[in-house]
Amino acid sequence: MYQEALIKLSSDTIRTGNYIGGITYTVGGKLVHDSDGSLANPLSYGFSIPNDNLEGYTFNRTNGHWDSVSKAEALSVWNAMKPYMRQKGIYFGESWK
Repeated sequence: MYQEALIKLSSDTIRTGNYIGGITYTVGGKLVHDSDGSLANPLSYGFSIPNDNLEGYTFNRTNGHWDSVSKAEALSVWNAMKPYMRQKGIYFGESWK
């Protein structure tokens, strides 16, 4: 049986910069276990915006590379980040899909 994962993002970790692989925005978080609400290993999400098209990644600590995530996962995390980016004065384009 498939269950959606819950991810707890840390707004304090939202950053913008010029990271390896064209990553422009990053945020940290943790996966929440559905059964007991405990937090799993840390996650790092990264986003690039080539040609105004949002692409999402997670950082694979094992191989040291950014791995692609589904469009649905990327948009979910991205949309959760937007209010905090506004509060921090971090620019992002609203036209990105």
